[in-house]
Amino acid sequence: MTMSNREVVVLSVGGVRFVTQASTLQQFPESRLARMLNDEDREFKQVNGEFFVDRDGNLFSYIMDFLRTLQVALPTDFSDYQRLQREAEFYELYSLADLLSQEHLLKPRLEILEVRFLLQEMQAFFRIFGSCSSTVEALAEQIAVFTGQQSGQTWNSPFPSQKPLIPLPLERPSHHDMVFQCGTDYSAGDQFVARYVSIKPDNRKLINGTNVLGLLVDTLLKDGFRLISTRTVSSEEKVECYSFERMRRPAGLTVTVNQSPGSSGIAQAKRSQMLKGK
Repeated sequence: MTMSNREVVVLSVGGVRFVTQASTLQQFPESRLARMLNDEDREFKQVNGEFFVDRDGNLFSYIMDFLRTLQVALPTDFSDYQRLQREAEFYELYSLADLLSQEHLLKPRLEILEVRFLLQEMQAFFRIFGSCSSTVEALAEQIAVFTGQQSGQTWNSPFPSQKPLIPLPLERPSHHDMVFQCGTDYSAGDQFVARYVSIKPDNRKLINGTNVLGLLVDTLLKDGFRLISTRTVSSEEKVECYSFERMRRPAGLTVTVNQSPGSSGIAQAKRSQMLKGK
């Protein structure tokens, strides 16, 4: 019985042990790992029923992940692109080596987000700019604005749950920014137009602009952003600007394996890039 007929295969790569299925190693029949199972590659020595190869075991973990998922997903702090490409070429996984050669597609990208905050009497105005439109879109889905006419409404008054509020759409000047406001505005007599802001998953409806700003900052920090600077954009209008950044994972790169009749089991690799986040 050849190794290709066994379900479970054990490899020791540079002293690091891997246990996997034979079908995983056979994803690319022309690779050295697939040929290893048929005893067609003498560089892979068998020791006590385990295949041993004197290569980098840490980098081989990424190769195993690729064979299992047919995707390249590397940590944000990964930097050994050329070494991993060299390992892929050693195992004759040329579709993986081809993807790794396009390092610019795999590297995480710096994402910038800016919050501008203006406080005028009993109202607060917000404008959020983001370098990634999908992030701005996701944040816009979390933020809701409600309005209603209240009697004797003040800045710190609690949300009047007994009175219905009307949801308002956020202003979206472009795919990369949004505008909204909260607070109270004098209407007539003792009537005030009140605007409340809610940011999911927090269920509160806030009218105080400083409170909304605090919740917004907390939401961004929990989403992986870090605050890198604060500055006053306009000293006359007292527009404050809060700048955030985070490392954003690139869109996943996948390899589709097509096996057509009469191809003698040879896998044909095709590269495709998911466009989410563009």
